[in-house]
Amino acid sequence: MNPSSPAPDLASQWSSARKLYPIYFQLSREFVIDVPACADLEAGNDTPERDSVEQASRWLDEMDGRIQVHQLRQFLQTSALVDQDGPLSLLQHYLAKTNRSDAIRDKIDFLMVQYFSQLAPSGLEDNDVDLAYVAQSLEPALGQVELKTPVWLNALDRVLDSAGRCRSLDELLHGGVLEQGRKAKTQAGDLFFLPVALVAFTRSGI
Repeated sequence: MNPSSPAPDLASQWSSARKLYPIYFQLSREFVIDVPACADLEAGNDTPERDSVEQASRWLDEMDGRIQVHQLRQFLQTSALVDQDGPLSLLQHYLAKTNRSDAIRDKIDFLMVQYFSQLAPSGLEDNDVDLAYVAQSLEPALGQVELKTPVWLNALDRVLDSAGRCRSLDELLHGGVLEQGRKAKTQAGDLFFLPVALVAFTRSGI
C-alpha cells in the first residue's frame, strides 16, 4: 500500500453498511435472492473489527451483483419499509464504487432521479428546474457542483427540447426521445459520472 494513502475509515464504512443492510435484506426477501444473511451486520455491533467490516463489504458487493435496476425501482417506489434517507444512502454507496459497470450507471441514474423527485415540492414548474436548482437539491449526494457544462452535454438539451414537443405520452414513449436519452448515457462512458453530468442527466430524467 502506498504509505501516503489515507487509511480506510472503518467507522464510516460500517455505518454505511448498517444503513443499507435492512434495505438489502428486504430486497433479498421480496425478490427471493438466495444470499445468506450477514452475521456481523445482523448482530449490529457498534465497534466492529476490521474483519467484520470487510465481510460486510463483501456481502454488499454480492448483493449489488444480484440486484437488478428494475427490482430496485419497484422496491423503492412501492415499499413502505424504506425511509426518506434510504435512496440517499443507496446513492452514496453506488457513487463510492470505483468499478462502474453499465448496471452501476443505470442504478445511479435511477437513484439520482428518485432522490430528486423525493425532495422536489409538489407543483414545481418545469421552468424552475434548471441545472442550478437540481445541483442544489443533489448537494447531500454530490457536494457542491461546478456548473460549467461540457459541450458534449448539449445533446441533452436537444433531448429535452424533443420531449417538450411531444403532445402525448404515446409520442414520448414511441417517438424515439427516450432512446435518444439512453444513447446519450451510453455514449458518455465514464464521463457520465462527472458531477455536472450527473446533475444534467438527472434533470433530463425528471
